[in-house]
Amino acid sequence: MLYQKILLGEKPYHIRVGKNGSFIEHRHADVELHFCIEGDFTMTVAKTEYKISAGELVFVSPMAAHSIISSQNNQNTVLVVIVGATFLRRNFSQLSSLRFSSPILDLAEDTPIAKELKTILLDCAELCGSTDPTDELMIMGNIYKICAYVAKAADGREDLENETQKDIKAISTVEKALELIYYHYNEPITVECAAAETGYGKSNFCKIFKNVTGYTFHTMLNKYRCENACALLKETNMSVAEISPAVGFSESKTFCRVFRECFGVTPGEYRKNSVDFRNK
Repeated sequence: MLYQKILLGEKPYHIRVGKNGSFIEHRHADVELHFCIEGDFTMTVAKTEYKISAGELVFVSPMAAHSIISSQNNQNTVLVVIVGATFLRRNFSQLSSLRFSSPILDLAEDTPIAKELKTILLDCAELCGSTDPTDELMIMGNIYKICAYVAKAADGREDLENETQKDIKAISTVEKALELIYYHYNEPITVECAAAETGYGKSNFCKIFKNVTGYTFHTMLNKYRCENACALLKETNMSVAEISPAVGFSESKTFCRVFRECFGVTPGEYRKNSVDFRNK
């Protein structure tokens, strides 16, 4: 299973603190880190099973198959960080080419790198629950530091296999197109524009995009536009006619049709249901 959580979200990284429950085997082009704060959990990386205890960090390299195995008595608190090329840009190659003799880093070791890395990870875990928007900048800064210290702890670098390189190139291509959606969704965007942004012809681009995301480019674009429309419907008094161009639709009729295809209700029905919910 090719899984790319970051691709389907707005932020160019993913971070959370909570329990590591079961997750089926999957792979993606991002680097994934699991830092066990409390308890333990079992994780399989590249067909090898590891038991992760408090104070240990798991490094999952790009395209490595991995899964999480959980039992009923398995109690844990884990910080998960996932970063890719969209966040690290040209520095991603430094992280993606790292290789470790074991994917488990013991941060209980009495070394400067282990101590500093553990401190930063715990700081990130505390910031995850913050509602202060400025703390997001702190989290982003800490993620860069985490990546730097992980690189310092690596055994070395290896050339990626050809098939893996192709997979990463494909997902990197899609990330460029998704950036176009995220930052310009309210502008006229065509498949041709997206293909040109990635350097591929239209036909090849459409094939790559669908293979990686499971959606056509237009479907993903409309989905993101409608998600932004939801926020405007819930949080503002803007009319449907005003919201339509604000999220990139040239005609209200098209906006209403696409919105209904996405959510099963019209924009007006969605707003009414949201208002009713808030008043309960």
